[in-house]
Amino acid sequence: AVYQIALAVHRSVVAVYQIALAVCPSAVALYQIALAVCP
Repeated sequence: AVYQIALAVHRSVVAVYQIALAVCPSAVALYQIALAVCP
């Protein structure tokens, strides 16, 4: 049981990590665009 819980937690952590990897580049790009536009 403990092993299955650990496996489920690990999978959810990996999923969150992959989502973060997918989102972060676009967030960085938006930030750079904002820096370029604001001044």
